[in-house]
Amino acid sequence: MNFLKKNYKIIIYISLILLFIVGGCLILFNKKSEKCEIITFKNDYYVVNSDKNNYINVPLYVSVKDSILIDKEEISNICLVNDIESEIIPVSIVELSFLKEVDYDNKTFYQYDLKLEIDFIINNLTILDDVYLKISYHSMEFVKILIGNISLYNYSLNDQVYYTSLKGITNNYENNEMLVGVLVKLETINDLNIVEIKSMNSNVSIDLEKSYVLDECETNDLKDLINENYNIIGSGNSNNDIVIKSGDYLFISLKYKDYVQIPIQGFVLKYLNNEEMNEKVITPFMFYKTNNVKREMVKVVYEVG
Repeated sequence: MNFLKKNYKIIIYISLILLFIVGGCLILFNKKSEKCEIITFKNDYYVVNSDKNNYINVPLYVSVKDSILIDKEEISNICLVNDIESEIIPVSIVELSFLKEVDYDNKTFYQYDLKLEIDFIINNLTILDDVYLKISYHSMEFVKILIGNISLYNYSLNDQVYYTSLKGITNNYENNEMLVGVLVKLETINDLNIVEIKSMNSNVSIDLEKSYVLDECETNDLKDLINENYNIIGSGNSNNDIVIKSGDYLFISLKYKDYVQIPIQGFVLKYLNNEEMNEKVITPFMFYKTNNVKREMVKVVYEVG
């Protein structure tokens, strides 16, 4: 009888233990993954300077506040890549901060500002289109989201030529206000021969054939510099050399691939000085303000848990 009682107690204990184990497994395997949406907007990023302060700020909107996806402690690596990851730009997180709640598409999202530092220096103008932000986690998983285009250039300071005035001329095309041309006043030590002008945006090219030097008296009415029949769509023509003297105004004529608004632009002037090729950088500048710039929204959905 005592033997049966002992076995009965053992059977009860074993049954309770098995019940807890099975219950725990059911809870574990029936736990639902939480879907977290991440949104950003394609933008043009410029990392163009003469020092090592190479920063960009990427806005991120997440549907789950304090998600592990934006937890710095959970992140093992972060970089910028192209679609097939044949080009990799190492970056480091400077700051990841919560800004505010926003409503988008009838949902609440939490806006974060991700400040990144480019971890290496590029000494020639490099333009990368369709760049992805790739965030890897200690869990061996990763998130990759398209953030836009980036222009990189760590240039040397140049005292042979500098600009003292910079103005943008805009016009409306297909209901878009677009930068048609740039008027820049140049001061030089010697006369210079400009042989090429590059835009820092791959959607823009320079029509050097339609670019020219102006006297100061010709710059009073900027609208007069725009030809009403000027076709802003197309590719630039570089078959022209422009001689610059100190104090000259240079009108730079722009061409676009499509009707897009790009209020912030920068340029690289390549010129000959005493038979030596040099470059002068016009750093990215906001030539006009607008609230109508259309940014393409990019969204990824990631299952957390």
